Amino acid sequence: MRRDVKRPMMRWGGPAVLTTILVSVVIPVQQFLHRVSGGHGEEHLAPLAHALRDGAALWPGLLLGLLVATRICTAILGPTTLREQIRATTTFVPVMSLAVGVTIGLGVPLHAWLFEGAGALREDTLSEWLSQMRSNGALAAAIALPTTLLLSLGARALHRLRLPALPTLVLHRRVLVVSGVAAGVAIATISLASLTDTATADLPGAPCPAGAPMKTFAISAIDVDITLNRFGDHDPEGRMYVLRDRIGDVRAAEASKQVSIGLEDDAIQPLVVRANMGDCIEVDYRNDADEPYGFHVDGLTYVADQPTELADGDPQVVPPGESRSYRFYVPDDASMEGAHYVRPGLARRGAVSHGLFGAIVVEPKGATYDNPRTGAPQLSGWDAIIDVPGRPDFREFTRLYHEIGNEEFEVLDRGGLALPEVDPITETYRPGTRAINYRSEPFMNRLEVNEHQKSLAYNSYTFGDPPTPIMRSYLGEPTKIRLLHAGSEMFHVFHLHGGGIRWRANPLSDPDWDYGDTGLDKHPQAQSQSNRTDSQSMGPGEAYNLEIEGGAGGVQQTVGDLLEHCHIAEHYNSGMWSFWRVYNTRQPDLAPLPDRTAPPASVDSTQLLGKTMPDGTVLTAANIDTWISGMLPPRGTPSNDQDATVWDWRLDRSNPARPLALGETEETDDWPNLGDGTHPGGVPGDEFVGSRPTLRFHPTDGRPAFPLLRTNIGQRAPFSPRHSGTPFLGSRVNAPKVGSVDPYAKRPDGLCPANSPLKRFDITAIATPARITRAGKTDPTAMVFARNQDKAAILAGSKAVEPLAIRSNVGDCVAVDFTTEIGDATVFGGFAKSNIHIHHLQFDIQGSDGASAGYVFDQSVRPYRIAACGSRSRPRLARRR
Repeated sequence: MRRDVKRPMMRWGGPAVLTTILVSVVIPVQQFLHRVSGGHGEEHLAPLAHALRDGAALWPGLLLGLLVATRICTAILGPTTLREQIRATTTFVPVMSLAVGVTIGLGVPLHAWLFEGAGALREDTLSEWLSQMRSNGALAAAIALPTTLLLSLGARALHRLRLPALPTLVLHRRVLVVSGVAAGVAIATISLASLTDTATADLPGAPCPAGAPMKTFAISAIDVDITLNRFGDHDPEGRMYVLRDRIGDVRAAEASKQVSIGLEDDAIQPLVVRANMGDCIEVDYRNDADEPYGFHVDGLTYVADQPTELADGDPQVVPPGESRSYRFYVPDDASMEGAHYVRPGLARRGAVSHGLFGAIVVEPKGATYDNPRTGAPQLSGWDAIIDVPGRPDFREFTRLYHEIGNEEFEVLDRGGLALPEVDPITETYRPGTRAINYRSEPFMNRLEVNEHQKSLAYNSYTFGDPPTPIMRSYLGEPTKIRLLHAGSEMFHVFHLHGGGIRWRANPLSDPDWDYGDTGLDKHPQAQSQSNRTDSQSMGPGEAYNLEIEGGAGGVQQTVGDLLEHCHIAEHYNSGMWSFWRVYNTRQPDLAPLPDRTAPPASVDSTQLLGKTMPDGTVLTAANIDTWISGMLPPRGTPSNDQDATVWDWRLDRSNPARPLALGETEETDDWPNLGDGTHPGGVPGDEFVGSRPTLRFHPTDGRPAFPLLRTNIGQRAPFSPRHSGTPFLGSRVNAPKVGSVDPYAKRPDGLCPANSPLKRFDITAIATPARITRAGKTDPTAMVFARNQDKAAILAGSKAVEPLAIRSNVGDCVAVDFTTEIGDATVFGGFAKSNIHIHHLQFDIQGSDGASAGYVFDQSVRPYRIAACGSRSRPRLARRR
């Protein structure tokens, strides 16, 4: 009886029918539901491979469920007559459809565990899963009902035909099992292979066209206490976007309250990810913050799955604890290159002001991205090496300028107290609230150790390197700066010092421009089809591409620290500044561009012996001192913290045959901006003899390797050798040799071409009342620059007080001797220093910038007067040239 009952049912529920249902009904239903329910994260798989992979994973459960359903029907029904066969069919079809629905529903958590990782099995997704299981199961059963009926009737019709051989093969259980296992292995192989070949995807899906390469990112929004600098100032209400696999690193950094010097690979930094022109970007976004936030990208077409409930009725916003999939398309269009603003959507200005922003940077087609410190492939980060097939590689820096909180928010110090609204040392407004990439270095913190060094507030010799992102490059490297205003409160003006450092306002509008055209150019193009500038005003949300003319070091190829800051004084005093460090020798923690020859490693003075220098001098133990001394400040011990006339370097002659030049004794005091490790007063790669680092030099031209100086907290940086305005470049191209040893002779990168006319200006800074209205109102504390020949007349009132204007022609060499007569009683703080700075002209950053940023020589001067002839108390004269 059991045998007789079983055979008729196999016409409807045998292995052949079950396999047919599995392949033609269940897998397509599962894929359809996966798409319409917002499935995400696997669009790197081709659709066929995706379906086969999911089918292989669900094969055992589906087959078991269908077999159980068949046995249930077999046990209940035994069709012999036509009526019984109709009853069997009408019972079998809904039972099988229910089995399909249950299996598909149970596949939701199974799919998440297999293909989204164990981290997907979170408690806060349980309710979402239950909802999906119910809806997916019900829809699957509804779709399977008519399809299963048709398949069952078709199976009975085929059975009546009594086809030989093939049905017997299909019905054989062992063959079915073996074929299933083989199919599973093959499917897994196809799926894994497709993971590594994004270009073979046939249809990434709207809004992306077929064949678009896919980039996927799992990103969360989180609340985080953001440390702003190494002094411990912080924003306890911070928020950020972060790659999900770095959340643990963020929490560790948050607990440590430590940030790196120069913002290197810190976990707490604005999210910057990259994609290429023509790419499709998939963002698996989860809101782990405590308020509703979305993920919006300016300038890119997108689609997003719809959450079950919209927070505040806003489709861009995702409630806390919920997820959403976004897909963006980057057109293959050169105008798309650069930083695209990432933010949380409409009406979320408060979150933006506390750090919930980032950038998707679009690169040239086919580009790859490397970590600038290690050269290894990089997924995210504010700086990167961009390797472009068929084009010059370039170094990229993403600068996100922003405010911390609104104008009523109080940044806290390390002890939890609010920072003052007005800096008591510089009188700047809201210190610590003007930032670059989550870092702010207000002058107030630095000047606490010596408030009389205001003119050196940017200086690393006096106060150490800041935590704000320091751009680092080798001389001449092609460079692109991605500039983005990520804040919401006010305008800023990005300015980069260096004189000859300029960029096209719109590089795409100038067909003569090529970012790869770098290096020394003493006669750059005078006029260009796009205006060139060294300052860029920007409002909230605006982004710009800065492709630096001449590359790192500009057209004059100057080595040193090029100041970067917001050109609004209140903003840079409050922390919005950093610099671009350009090296002339290889650094242990900076990878070179892949398509360029790396600069040579630096050497100590003993390794220069026997080498022929550009002036023809062969360096020996007898003349090495003369060579080095000509490029360094005079040796000596400063008499006080304002003595910049000497620098305490040494030439160790303990081995007379191998004199070794040593720098100043290492600074070891407890100061936040000193480095970490055994020698906090040194820089990576330093070698110490006792407490002094060895001085390093370029092995070919013998010039000091930058940086020459090291931090000496609170002390004034030394003046350049001979008070020169060109301590690195030299004053003239290929200057003739003077004397037996001349380190400044025969330099091809000398500042002024050999035949350029020289114009000299003697300028003094003076304080004098100035008329400022037609009605005769005056500014009693005016301070102006004046030519020395006009100074007496201006002070006497016989010559009007006017802004200084000096003139020269293109191609001229301009020398300025600068002094000051502005006294201490005239200035806030009671301690006067003055300097002079100019834009757009080529100059040596180490001696003529005026701002004295980073590890360059001091370029500010104190007031002086020439005492009566014969006096022994004549002050030293500090001149800038």
